[in-house]
Amino acid sequence: MVIHQQHTPITLVQQKTKKDRRQALSIRYRVVASILLMLAGKGVTIATPFLFKMLVDIVPSYAEGVATSTVKSLPILLLLAYGTCRSLSSLFREMTNAIFAHVAQSAIRRFGRSTFDHVHSLDLQYHLNRNTGALGRVLERGSRSISFALNALVFNTIPTLLEVSIVMGIMFRKFGVWEAVTVAMTMEVATTL
Repeated sequence: MVIHQQHTPITLVQQKTKKDRRQALSIRYRVVASILLMLAGKGVTIATPFLFKMLVDIVPSYAEGVATSTVKSLPILLLLAYGTCRSLSSLFREMTNAIFAHVAQSAIRRFGRSTFDHVHSLDLQYHLNRNTGALGRVLERGSRSISFALNALVFNTIPTLLEVSIVMGIMFRKFGVWEAVTVAMTMEVATTL
């Protein structure tokens, strides 16, 4: 006895959920990629002063002629590495913004669509009694606020806290607790002004 499996056509709702799942997965990948790029940029930013320190430390031995033949090319290599780190820091920051722009626009689009659907689901009496034209301006301001909050939180506040924490850790390890406290207090004073 052969049982024929009945194939049900894919409904519009199922297609929408598959599309939503693909879009959610794409957004997750973009968020992870932008966070990894942001962390790479912060790592390069933190490494840049160390390259500059090594460059400054090696130049006197190069100028005095004490350097061996293998070390003679080191200042040039350090200078190139320093310039590359500065450029990579900017590149990572721009790539992070470019990748995360899609995520921010998607969040704004979802917010606007859900608000639009909600407003249109209200009864006619609500629209007749209210000034619904002003509602569009409020929605636009809300959308811009979401974009600003996402960018400020994800790419300014959190990375700055991470960078300050790493610098404080480096200062604590190399110089002791009082230099780390000095960095923390300096950052506190700078943020309150």
